[in-house]
Amino acid sequence: EDSDMSAEMYEWLISSADNQELLARAWLDGYEVEKEPLYYVKLPHFGYVTNRMDYTLSQSKTDAVMLTESKIKRMDERYWQFAVPVEEAEGEA
Repeated sequence: EDSDMSAEMYEWLISSADNQELLARAWLDGYEVEKEPLYYVKLPHFGYVTNRMDYTLSQSKTDAVMLTESKIKRMDERYWQFAVPVEEAEGEA
């Protein structure tokens, strides 16, 4: 098969006429992709979770990693209570 379309996309497309219509409408009319909100994880008295492999902590927001809700919960469900939306954190000094 010399198609640039993934097998998953192909299966979705042929599974339903509605899916074909949806793709055609998006192609013709344009579409917007809704981005998932991003968060920092800021643990009280310890700092921000960083982008390092071991998820070490830093007092500096510049070292912090921006994560989606699902990634935070995969790391440790308990971290979700310390999630701060990126926009809110940008206002901090």
